This record gives sequence, structure tokens and C-alpha cells, in this order.
Amino acid sequence: MLTGDQYLHDEATRRRLHDELGGSAVDMEGAAVAQACEAFGVPWLLIRALSDLAGRDSRFDFAAFVDEVAAGSAAILRRLLPVLSAERRDSRGVQH
Repeated sequence: MLTGDQYLHDEATRRRLHDELGGSAVDMEGAAVAQACEAFGVPWLLIRALSDLAGRDSRFDFAAFVDEVAAGSAAILRRLLPVLSAERRDSRGVQH
């Protein structure tokens, strides 16, 4: 996963980033979230779902898949949160 500060909608750039850096996907927010959390000592986990292929049609792909992708991310989060909460309690020695 690569992260950057701009929307990627160019197939040549997507291929170059994959070839040079090995990234299979690109997001725009991940690094900023991770950096802010690290700066304030907040544990973090990014859950990403691909909404488009970062090519010339990505603005159409996003609109077509955004609801489905959001639902998938929410489902993952609903299953993951109880597990993470239990692990956090266990690491603090809290009985549950």
C-alpha cells in the first residue's frame, strides 16, 4: 500500500509507482492518519477498501463502488473492534 497527498487518476503514474515501489494500491489519507496518531501516542490501524483502479475511469469507478466499498469496510470494522478491545483489555490485565 502506497500513500500520497493527491488523487491518482493516471494509468501511467499508477504503473510507474507499482514498478518502482511495488505498491499494489494507493491511498490519500493513510500516512497522514498514521503520522498524527504516532505523534500523539495513539494506537492506530488503517482499514482500506479499494474503490477504483486509479486509471482514467477512476472518477466513474468511485461513484459506482463507493457504497459497496463503504459497507465492506464497516463490516470488517464491526468484526475487528471486539477482537481489538479484548486484546487491549488482556494487555492491561483487565478481567472480562
